Amino acid sequence: MEFATGRAGHLLRSACLLTSGDTHLAEDLVQETLSRMYTLWGRVSRIDNPAAYAQTVLVRIFLTHRRRYSAAERPLAELPDAPAARSTDDPALRLALLQALRELPPKDRAVVVLRYWEDRSVEDTADAMNVSSAAVRTRCHVVVVDSKSGRRTYIEATRTAGDKEAWNETLPDGTKVGTRQLPGQQPGVVQLRVDALRVNGRWMSVCAYNAPSPTSRKSGAAPLITAQELRTIATSRSWLLAR
Repeated sequence: MEFATGRAGHLLRSACLLTSGDTHLAEDLVQETLSRMYTLWGRVSRIDNPAAYAQTVLVRIFLTHRRRYSAAERPLAELPDAPAARSTDDPALRLALLQALRELPPKDRAVVVLRYWEDRSVEDTADAMNVSSAAVRTRCHVVVVDSKSGRRTYIEATRTAGDKEAWNETLPDGTKVGTRQLPGQQPGVVQLRVDALRVNGRWMSVCAYNAPSPTSRKSGAAPLITAQELRTIATSRSWLLAR
């Protein structure tokens, strides 16, 4: 009972992100998660991190539900605010985030929640979803294509750590920003990278290559996205909305 009371709020917020704001479905998913945890508690209580295990159960229940009922369900016309929102949250930005999540396929949505809300590693995310690490990585990036020239740019955002001496700018809110251009693995390939370290310790790294992947041959002289555009992504407040 104590575990359920302490984790219910966090599980519900995660479930709201997974369901892109469908609070009724989110509550059902949390209820089923806690019911399974109660049934298995004698075994679960011996796990090093029961909270992380509960999150894994929630994601697996969500994915199973989507496979069973996706054809019959329809998204809500209006997205409610996520539960337990802090007064410092931007409601409009939160709704924009939920709308963006709604447009993702369920597995992509689960990767986003586990990687960026739960701060799970690629390997932990893969284990929670019963997929390979490679499958998780493919859902953590996009490839932008110029329809006229055929040039391709690989873009990836991660929560990671980097070189502390890389900072070359400090924003008014205390966020440290580092912008660099690094050589890629193939001749002529360049990596544009922007790191942003917020005062609360959250570290975002956004990078782009002038290639379809970090290990591919170059596709054009430079990425299709500029360093300033990467900086906008890395310093966006949307990364803070999860908590």
